[in-house]
Amino acid sequence: MAAGAARPGSTPGASASAQVPAPDLGMEPQLQHLVGQTIVVDTATRFMYLGVLREISERWVELAEVEVIDTEKVHVSRDLILIEKKRDGVKVGRRRVVVSLPSIISISALEDTCDL
Repeated sequence: MAAGAARPGSTPGASASAQVPAPDLGMEPQLQHLVGQTIVVDTATRFMYLGVLREISERWVELAEVEVIDTEKVHVSRDLILIEKKRDGVKVGRRRVVVSLPSIISISALEDTCDL
C-alpha cells in the first residue's frame, strides 16, 4: 500500500483509533447501567443468582456478594423468592460467582422486582 493511502474500509483522514471497531460484548451495553447494583440472574438451570454485578464480558457475568438459590429445593415461586429477598436482603454465601452467558435467561435489578 502506498504511503498516505487509505486502508480498505477506512475513512481517509480518520485517526487509527477511530478505525478500530468497538468489541461486540453481547449484552454489555444493555447491562452497563446495572454495574454496582444488586441483580437477579435467572438461568436455564435450576439455579438463580442474586448479587452485585461487577463485570460483564463476551462470555460471562461476574457477581460479588452472591446468594445462589437452588429453585428445586425451595417450595415457592421465583417471584415470591425475589419479593422476600427485596424485603429481607440477600443472604451472601459466596464472595464471587461467574455465570456463563449461554446459561443466562434474564438479568434484572433486584430493585425492579414487583411487590405483591
